[in-house]
Amino acid sequence: MSQSGEYRRSAGDRCLESCPELRKRVLECPACHRKGYRPDLPVRLGENFKAQNIRQYFQPMETDELGFCMTCSRLRARKHL
Repeated sequence: MSQSGEYRRSAGDRCLESCPELRKRVLECPACHRKGYRPDLPVRLGENFKAQNIRQYFQPMETDELGFCMTCSRLRARKHL
């Protein structure tokens, strides 16, 4: 991972630590531990641009019914064939 990628991850984690109420808006894949925000994230959250902060540090992430990101979900489906 590039140095800037490591910085972004650390900054995103710091953002979640400073505003724990945002954790419910961020998903983490149980297999690869990639983090992303829920696709239904509103444009605004509160008065302090919290939604913009989440979008700055994380990408949107869709999950399957078990909470796996779509990449891990496809890999799991291949394994079970």
